[in-house]
Amino acid sequence: FAKSIIELAEKTGAILMSHYKKDITVDLKNNDAFDPVTIADRAADAHVRQRLGEIFPDDEILSEENDHIPTDYSKRIWMVDPLDGTKEFINHTGGFAVNIGLWSQGKILLGVVWAPALGRLFYAELGKGAFERTPDGNFRELQVSSAKDLREARLLTRTPSSDPRPLDVIVNQLQVKEKDTTSKIKICRIACGEAE
Repeated sequence: FAKSIIELAEKTGAILMSHYKKDITVDLKNNDAFDPVTIADRAADAHVRQRLGEIFPDDEILSEENDHIPTDYSKRIWMVDPLDGTKEFINHTGGFAVNIGLWSQGKILLGVVWAPALGRLFYAELGKGAFERTPDGNFRELQVSSAKDLREARLLTRTPSSDPRPLDVIVNQLQVKEKDTTSKIKICRIACGEAE
């Protein structure tokens, strides 16, 4: 089951990479300066929704790049962000990923994150653990850091840009061991103990 979603994420990543490092037009979702969208977002979204619909025709799909909002929450729901990190994609920093998750009956059953430019793939299944694919194609189980004090924590935050957000002021005041403003795939890096 996880293997089929990993393959879908990888094929979606190939679509993203076919647009990567090209000059592409950037639009704003709902005229929100913090929320860019590109042809790559839309192409990846169309692919994921089509394939999930073919493989799981009875399931609902909730995608960041699509206006359809499921109304029947008794069904399984696939939650998709086909291009998480559009700004990183646009700026060619590599810090973007395909995210696909499955929710059912109030529980997250499966999550897959594929960062094609970084070559990092993560997945987790309810009751089975969280894993990262190693360079030899095997999977290693993830373990979060054992740091207990905020002053010993490594903080992953967004890349500074010309569009400061109100939360930036608060984040900048945190007293932590280290701040990584070039961080990518933040949740996965926390899950595997690279930061807190």
